[in-house]
Amino acid sequence: MEKLEEEKQERLDQLNKLLPSLSNQQQLFIKLCLKYSFNYERIAHYLGGISDYEVSLQVEKTIETLRSVFNNSQHMELLNRSSKIVLEGEFNDHQTEIFHMRYALQLSFEQISESLKLNPTMVKKLFVQAHAKIKTAKKTA
Repeated sequence: MEKLEEEKQERLDQLNKLLPSLSNQQQLFIKLCLKYSFNYERIAHYLGGISDYEVSLQVEKTIETLRSVFNNSQHMELLNRSSKIVLEGEFNDHQTEIFHMRYALQLSFEQISESLKLNPTMVKKLFVQAHAKIKTAKKTA
């Protein structure tokens, strides 16, 4: 039972770390959901001038935003870890990072381009170039 409480507290701490990423309105909805146990009628009554249906729509949007922020923060945490793929040969930093993100983190090319702030076409081009180098290295070995 104690472990369950610790896990709940850990999740709540994670949520609190992500709250600043949300707009003020979204933060308010999350805080009210926690305070009123997701009772949309009570939240609507507290806010006044808003229906419980509108509250549910806002909460859905806020939760989706939270999921996105959470997933991105998890990806960034994985990126910041020191476990990198060791590539031998003539790879530039971007190629090495793209390989790591593609294979170790299982990210799509679009996600990689967002994370590295590179054009998706450039990410694919660098990946193909690096992949070609690996195939060439395997043939000569």
